Amino acid sequence: MTLAIYENGRAHLADIGLHNYFFVKALDQVRPGGLISFITSRFTMDSLETKVRAYLDQMASFLGAVRLPVTAFKKNAHTEVTTDIIFLLKREQPGSLTTDYWVETVNLGDYRLNGYYDRYPHMMLGEMQLEGGRYEDAFECVAPKDFDLAGALDEIPAGDDPPNNLYKPAVPSRAGSSWLSP
Repeated sequence: MTLAIYENGRAHLADIGLHNYFFVKALDQVRPGGLISFITSRFTMDSLETKVRAYLDQMASFLGAVRLPVTAFKKNAHTEVTTDIIFLLKREQPGSLTTDYWVETVNLGDYRLNGYYDRYPHMMLGEMQLEGGRYEDAFECVAPKDFDLAGALDEIPAGDDPPNNLYKPAVPSRAGSSWLSP
């Protein structure tokens, strides 16, 4: 069951689900040039429906993502769910689709995987396997039993050619009451 959310002036958010609603709403609140990172279930990235990812790509540059193993939050939140950390940089102006590989998914037989992870499998800190889920079997990101999550996160490469001066800090306006991009 998908929860329908209604907010004046935001009809585009009515049928995207709760996780995605807050992701889109947070991005809408960030200043142009601002960075956003979001932890969400794998369904934001792996959903067959591309509406949310296409909207995000139109509003922000996709910088990358990291898929965490299903046990990443087991100790501190008592939950087992495959999660993604997604990084975006809000555009100065909405643009056209630029990084379609993360917007689309690929069919890998029994499950769908986001095109980004198909292209960059080393960004998944585990392997996708059919596991017994809370309610039914599901494909989850599974890491070895004694997996060092903090160590694995430290080992993630920064990228082949990280852009210089990607982020520009906000500067206070003369009145000091609002933030403007430089």
